[in-house]
Amino acid sequence: MTSRGRVAIPGNQKLAEIRDEWELRGVNDVCILSSVSEATLLHSLRVRYEQDLIYTYISCILIAVNPFKPLSIYGAEEVEMYRSVEDRSTLSPHIFAVCANAWSNLVMHQRNQAILVSGESGAGK
Repeated sequence: MTSRGRVAIPGNQKLAEIRDEWELRGVNDVCILSSVSEATLLHSLRVRYEQDLIYTYISCILIAVNPFKPLSIYGAEEVEMYRSVEDRSTLSPHIFAVCANAWSNLVMHQRNQAILVSGESGAGK
């Protein structure tokens, strides 16, 4: 994303056109779209970012976009909400949901867990 919130495409590279209204809204999980492409993924991330919704799923993968400002989404209330809800898919994507799922699978289902965190140096991982 650029400083103006636009995605810059290098050279003469073209992205597929987004035609479905559902694809234009910005969704919690990109995999629910009828057509998943680079364009729909980038567009959904941008729409959600503009609404301070910095987390988006691609199936069980969580993408986080740096908001470059403090957000009030990391308090004890949010921790409890993601920890105690029966169906986490009813909540907006969040790092707390990933943690709660891993903990649940570890403790309740006795399944080993791994979480991979990746990003640029200095990005606040």
